[in-house]
Amino acid sequence: PAYPVKGMVKRCPITKTNDFEQAGEHYLSLTKEEREHLIDNIASELYRCNNDIVNRSLKYFTCANEEFGNCVKKAIIKYRNEMDCKAKDCK
Repeated sequence: PAYPVKGMVKRCPITKTNDFEQAGEHYLSLTKEEREHLIDNIASELYRCNNDIVNRSLKYFTCANEEFGNCVKKAIIKYRNEMDCKAKDCK
């Protein structure tokens, strides 16, 4: 339904139903170094989150681009392994 704001607004269905295509295209437009930085920036924060959040995020990244999702997943595993090693005082 419409309601007054400064004029009228209402909800309308959108014609574009692929929520991930633009993100995938952007990922593919990055250089190898830019992709690596993006993946590391995401994984370096996301690895601390609980698994529900990590898995939901990985699903979205994979929907955008399968390689992107897989690389973020590997980087999260790497960060978590490093954290476990530090907690055990590995050398």
